[in-house]
Amino acid sequence: MRGVTVSINPIASPFEVDPPATMVSNDTGGIKFTVKVKKDAPNGDYQIFFKSTKEGFEDSQQDTFKFKVSNAGRYWYSKCESLPLIEFDAGDGEKWSEIKESPKLETTSNKVKLNGLLSFAGVMRIDTSGGGQFIEGNGRFFFDVMMGDKPMGDLYNGDFRILLPIDLRNIAENTNVRKLNKHK
Repeated sequence: MRGVTVSINPIASPFEVDPPATMVSNDTGGIKFTVKVKKDAPNGDYQIFFKSTKEGFEDSQQDTFKFKVSNAGRYWYSKCESLPLIEFDAGDGEKWSEIKESPKLETTSNKVKLNGLLSFAGVMRIDTSGGGQFIEGNGRFFFDVMMGDKPMGDLYNGDFRILLPIDLRNIAENTNVRKLNKHK
């Protein structure tokens, strides 16, 4: 709905500049703003509260957007329409490192988790231009679970380049892996 006034209230803001306190929705009923997290923002969980009002209509209930900040570089998020889609966790005590003169991050952690479900061991690079276009590297994707007394096994092991977003439930059959992998 066009013309809705949206109140925006970040709590304990980690941003360099806070979003505007109020915005008015556009023709499609949406609002859009960009924020940048301070490099020295404390690690932790944060929230932004939203409430909408329009004359002649009942006010909305307060909505909450929750997000995590880690200036240690442990987490990176692939986004779709500015919403987190895939969480890349480099692992406890690990971080994503910038590759000089490149829009890529890299980790050599042996315990990367994708959305807390799928594990990866090896070298992984993330293209960070435009919110993340692909991941590439060499290593093994696996579920870190046991089936009876045996590990579940690898879903995929080798060189890869996968376009984002990806369906984490079907990575072994991902056509992008088959098409772009030299060894398959």
